Amino acid sequence: GTYKITMDEDKELIAIFIETPITVPGDYETIQEAIDASKDGDKIIVSPGTYKENINFSGKNIILTSTDPLDKDIVISTIIDGDNNGPVVTFENNETEDAVLEGFTITGGSNSHYGGGFIIDGSSPTIQDNLIRENSASRGGGALVNNQANPTFERNLFEANIASSSRGSTALYVVNESEVTVIQNTFKDHVDGIGVIAIGVSTTSNCSALIQGNIIKNNTTDNGVGGITVMGSDVTITSNQIFDNEGTSGGAIAISRESTGEIKENEISDNTGEDYGAIVVDEECIVYIKDNLISHNQGEIGGGIAAMDSLVEILDNEITNNSSTGTNFGGGGILIREGNATIDGNEIKYNTATNSGGGIYLRGHGNPDDAIVLIRNNIIDGNSAQDDGSSCGGGIYIGNIVEATIYGNTISFNMADHFGGGIYVVELGEVPIYGRRGALWDRVNCPPEDEEHNTYGENKHGNDDYEGRNVFFAENM
Repeated sequence: GTYKITMDEDKELIAIFIETPITVPGDYETIQEAIDASKDGDKIIVSPGTYKENINFSGKNIILTSTDPLDKDIVISTIIDGDNNGPVVTFENNETEDAVLEGFTITGGSNSHYGGGFIIDGSSPTIQDNLIRENSASRGGGALVNNQANPTFERNLFEANIASSSRGSTALYVVNESEVTVIQNTFKDHVDGIGVIAIGVSTTSNCSALIQGNIIKNNTTDNGVGGITVMGSDVTITSNQIFDNEGTSGGAIAISRESTGEIKENEISDNTGEDYGAIVVDEECIVYIKDNLISHNQGEIGGGIAAMDSLVEILDNEITNNSSTGTNFGGGGILIREGNATIDGNEIKYNTATNSGGGIYLRGHGNPDDAIVLIRNNIIDGNSAQDDGSSCGGGIYIGNIVEATIYGNTISFNMADHFGGGIYVVELGEVPIYGRRGALWDRVNCPPEDEEHNTYGENKHGNDDYEGRNVFFAENM
């Protein structure tokens, strides 16, 4: 039992109370009966077995636990099965973080609307050390977080949950000014929906999320992003491993609709998107992408990072072995279209583009007032733009933007099968290129060896009749 010692003002012992946990099925046959009989601060311990129930915490700030939440065998064998009769667990009466559910398998939840495994509405419970699998709903197969809720999900395994709506998420669906903390969970083997984790997807979003230390792997969608989708919200995505996911609009992370966020210290690898590769930022967002390993991702446009109509800072990342396979736009490592970008201190290596811009692709959207880009202090090495015979800019492709400032970079061993092994600058609009201290580059295709802006070495392009293997200005053909 639990002992509570009560003393008077002189610290004299008055009484010792012994509180014994409520047990299921010892004291009550069902979990709901035990909850109904409990009061705030009670602990309910559930023995292994299958309990076909749809439970509601009913505003009780209690601990509901299996006999050993840290024993995987106990978790697997202590099952709350919703029996396809609604959500398995509901928190809807202002429960706080002291309402804890830990150490169960949560399965068989079904909801034609929102929330298969959990409905968390206006409450802030702690959900930890559970297996949450094979639950289904229109949106939020694993859990709905709604109406200014503030739950914590920690050390859970989300597996093979289902969202029947193309606008829903398979594991977590967070909407309506809610805040969610998602720490050290695993999300795997989900199919369909808009993504595994969706933050602020509804029109009344304004949500926030901390997504930290999770593993997100082997998820697939035909309607959105293989991993995390963020719309109209603020998010920190840090120290996660995100790999082997597939989506239509992106492989790993998509942030859009005036969101703000940080993506930092993650390993993001082997993700595939039909449109964009690992990370896509769109629609007037402000996002910092820092200290990540972004490798072996693939998309039609922007294999590693694609940013459109937004402000992004891409700092101190390793962006390697990514590829863009489309023939209209490129950007094996990074694609920037519209908006402003700072690309600083990165290693951008061995990325490939079928079109142009093996390392970096910069372009406006038919209007020269679209993008201002700063590229400095990067290592841009071994990237290639090739395969269709007219690919340009093995290291960097620049076209139809306001201006680019490029200095302090090492640009070497890049290859384009047409022009500009190192850098290619399109003729249209005569984009001004600035170097150190705002110096305007001379638009010549044979930079002097002592050019102060960058260091070049062994860049190549496919037509040796023309100079400009390091830097190629199109009007000087």
